Amino acid sequence: MVGSQTVYSILDEAAAAIGGWTALQSIRYVHLDSKGQDWEPWQAYDIGGTLDVSTFRVATDLDLGAGASRVEMDAEVIYPWPHRVAYVEITDAEAGMLADLSLGAVAITRLHPSLYATARRDFAAFVPEALRLARADAGAKLEGGTSKAIRFRHQDADRWATLALADDSTPTSLTYADHDPAQGDIACRYEWSDWRDVGGIRLPYTLRRLIDGQPVREERLHRVGLNQPVSQDKFAIPAMVRAQDEAGRRVVTSWTQRRRAAGLPYEEYTRVQHVDMATLAPGVWLARGGTHNSLVIEMADHLVVFEPPLFEARSEGVIAAAKESAPGKPIRHILVSHFHDDHSGGVRTYAAEGAVVVIHASAGDYIRAVLDQRRALEPDRLELARRDGRQSPPSVMLVEDETTLTDGTREVKVFHLPNDHSSGMLVGYVPDARVLFTADLVSDSFPLIPVFASRVHDLIQEKGLAVEMIACAHGNAMPYSQFAYSERKRS
Repeated sequence: MVGSQTVYSILDEAAAAIGGWTALQSIRYVHLDSKGQDWEPWQAYDIGGTLDVSTFRVATDLDLGAGASRVEMDAEVIYPWPHRVAYVEITDAEAGMLADLSLGAVAITRLHPSLYATARRDFAAFVPEALRLARADAGAKLEGGTSKAIRFRHQDADRWATLALADDSTPTSLTYADHDPAQGDIACRYEWSDWRDVGGIRLPYTLRRLIDGQPVREERLHRVGLNQPVSQDKFAIPAMVRAQDEAGRRVVTSWTQRRRAAGLPYEEYTRVQHVDMATLAPGVWLARGGTHNSLVIEMADHLVVFEPPLFEARSEGVIAAAKESAPGKPIRHILVSHFHDDHSGGVRTYAAEGAVVVIHASAGDYIRAVLDQRRALEPDRLELARRDGRQSPPSVMLVEDETTLTDGTREVKVFHLPNDHSSGMLVGYVPDARVLFTADLVSDSFPLIPVFASRVHDLIQEKGLAVEMIACAHGNAMPYSQFAYSERKRS
């Protein structure tokens, strides 16, 4: 009966179900070899979908006594392009190290602070450690009055977590509050299954990770070693690495992990943003300085910005640079090219500025949900403005096929461009400047992908656009003649 049980007696039963506290607490060293796959919901073609990111092999070593970990990852990535992601990540109670092996040569740096904080949380993916953390929290309590869920404070992550148990007291999942720069407060969950005996201790051989119910990773163990002799050199972090500036904040978020898993940049997160306003035409700037660009367009009495990428800090940097370039002019519209989280992650910051959010009609419900989020873990400007009563509901403008924003003199034309990368893709065109802005479909920093680039070329021809410069969300701007030559050469 729940009423006659304490939280701790329930946890004691869970420990007994997988071997007992004496056996579990005798575990010092853990070695896990597994294979698996990653998926990415917020890079899918359609909202609510998912896509395959990679298959991988990973070796994990834990020194539970010292609080040290070592992860050796080797992944074959298929999205966003076929390539290899390989690294060694080491953490201890003070610092972390990353040895990037993707290109063959080894590049060793101090681990990004967000990756470090998230790796410390992930000790709880090992079930005996999750039980220990719950048992160590004096404030642990039954959730919802049921003996099948224990709520406790995950001290390393500074997050609340819920440990769920099966009818036989076997742990089934651990759900914790997580922050996502684009999705806000989310539920991140480990799910454990396929329990097997390992030297008298029952351990799960399948581990799944889910975000708000959507799978992002599955690992299947094929070798487990407990308390096998291990050299401490495995967990060694050189003094020169410890001496490096960590640069940034230790924010727990699986966003940085998912970006790294796909071989995508994450390094700017929580760090100082540098914005370079490159003039493309009078009153038209490409806001560069990171992995993603925005286009800033000066109108008669306001500004229009195309693209709010990544996270709030990036948007804050672009907003400040835009206001410095065109003093006294508020940002009236923020246009979002498509729903992918790395291109829409800063949209709430512009909404807090009072900007109207312009997006394709197919993403209207999605973007409204993003704007309606309440963010308790990492409050942003929109959240704080709402708390203070300074924020009216953000306005959303939906585009079906095309629309025009104008001040009576300058126009910004917005077109829906069907493509094979993402549904609801918008591109922007400033006729008097002869500048076209596009995200992901064209870039000067990687080879043109014919199936993407041809759609942009066809739009220009069909609409009779007098384009002289293509501004890219990744990379820089390229002369249209360069792009057109590549298209002619291809065809």
